[in-house]
Amino acid sequence: MLVSGYGERYLNHKQFLKLCKDLDIVTLGKTEDASWLEFLEKEKIMFPIRRVISPVSYLKIINRVYQDPQHPYFGKTKFYLPDHLHRIHKLHTKICDFSINRNYFHALDKRRYRKYCRDPKRIKFLKWKEYEKYVGQSYGHDNYESVAKHYYSYWQSYYFYEITNACTLKYVVNVFDDDMRKKLWQLKIPTDKILSYSLPLRYEKKNGDFLGQYKNFEMLSFYIQSIQKFNNLVSMSSSYEKSSLGNLLEPAYLRYKNYQRRFACFVVNKYKIEKKTAFEFLKFLVNKYYNYGEQKKNNLQDFIKNDIHYLITLMEHAFNISFDQISDQLGKAIPSFSKTLDVIFPKEFSQERENILHTLKSYLTSKLNFYRFENVSKDEIYSFLCFLENNNLQLFYYSLGQINITQFRNQTIYLHVFYLSLLLENI
Repeated sequence: MLVSGYGERYLNHKQFLKLCKDLDIVTLGKTEDASWLEFLEKEKIMFPIRRVISPVSYLKIINRVYQDPQHPYFGKTKFYLPDHLHRIHKLHTKICDFSINRNYFHALDKRRYRKYCRDPKRIKFLKWKEYEKYVGQSYGHDNYESVAKHYYSYWQSYYFYEITNACTLKYVVNVFDDDMRKKLWQLKIPTDKILSYSLPLRYEKKNGDFLGQYKNFEMLSFYIQSIQKFNNLVSMSSSYEKSSLGNLLEPAYLRYKNYQRRFACFVVNKYKIEKKTAFEFLKFLVNKYYNYGEQKKNNLQDFIKNDIHYLITLMEHAFNISFDQISDQLGKAIPSFSKTLDVIFPKEFSQERENILHTLKSYLTSKLNFYRFENVSKDEIYSFLCFLENNNLQLFYYSLGQINITQFRNQTIYLHVFYLSLLLENI
């Protein structure tokens, strides 16, 4: 399923709820109902990333332009504004046009608009209804508009899922009880019919779990949004020479890679992220990836897989380390036979490699190991498999794997033993 909104740092609350719905996250209400988000902010559980406050005078002018047929600029995209309202209008325009304008960075990341921006974590909570102000008439009726726009980042969907999941109560009841079935149809569950129940995790645990990564997610989302925008601009730019298929030619490609390296260094310096912190954050992400897989949340898992990919790219460029070095240092951060990144981003023959690794480990510890190769370590097995891959001898995986399969199917293993002998001759 294609889900839009990935990598966007500033989604208004309706777009954010739509994203959560697309990710199969239960929103505890209608998709367009913002009361759940408002409640989470009130309880200091999850805040909007930014809140933009517009002057009422600006909203009154906008209301007249779009709702009053008698207004001289009715329905027009260009209209008169007093000088003191130009900046707020420009801010809203840049927010709406970010995907198509030629700006690398989002307007809400720039200091010049701070006059209208608020950090909800640092200000007193107001009911969202209190932001609604009278802005004039709309076809004969009083029109009220909110002076506030509440913005959330795409990554908060993970946090939102954890919160809603933690607020889910699970009851065990006897559905074969006639009285119980009737009560269920009436959406009533009598307490004396509940056989057992499980309490949700305390939200404070989730609070610390995700807000402890707030700075890291801010850094990553800034990097992703900017790189995605840069890639889009490069694809449309004539200054980056391309082949007839649209691929960057070598000089342009080198310029592009150089920009990636310089920008990655800029980001880690901006957010003061060290290599150790980046690895801890990577471990956090891969554990969430594993958890979402166990919980069958495939869309969420795909979302966070993209985050893992971009974080690895950032680390490669900012800290001058390779994918294999990152994979080796991360090791096995989730339950698996192979290294974690080999599981998330499988290489060619990865499944066959996994099967053979399991076979060799099992044999060396089995009673069928008549020669007792007790001195063969796991590191030696890994070294042998790396030797095979570096010398394009992956046929070993296939041949030994087929021998394992055919011996249980009453089929001949001669052909596969023959292939294995040829491979051993090459070694």
